[in-house]
Amino acid sequence: MNDLAGRVTKLSVPTREWNTLMEALHGAQALAELVLRLSHDSDASSNLLPSSQAADCKGLRCITLLAAQRPYQRGTMVQVSVLIVRDFIQSSIHVVTHRKMRLVLDMVQWDEQEDLTLSSPKVILEPYCVSIESLY
Repeated sequence: MNDLAGRVTKLSVPTREWNTLMEALHGAQALAELVLRLSHDSDASSNLLPSSQAADCKGLRCITLLAAQRPYQRGTMVQVSVLIVRDFIQSSIHVVTHRKMRLVLDMVQWDEQEDLTLSSPKVILEPYCVSIESLY
């Protein structure tokens, strides 16, 4: 796995497997693009926890949150908390090689029940993201 960790540049993984995979790959230092597949609304809050393994991904430049749906669920949006995403991205950025990354939301939308009276999602994520794109 150590040899693989140095060569993986793009990874698509269900959010529930993220922490286990990062432990196995010891940070995946070459990882540049990460696709996290969310299967339901609570998927991000229960699985996207800030982790030291994410901080080892020094080359990470793009995170895609993808609604991984079964055929009978196609067209259903998955909701995610902007604060959970912010904390996850904050832990993913290496302080020495800090560069803003792209965030792509594919059939994923911000949680409408979240109290964002002080700031919008764009303002909250601006320090970490160079762009935020939504695909529907």
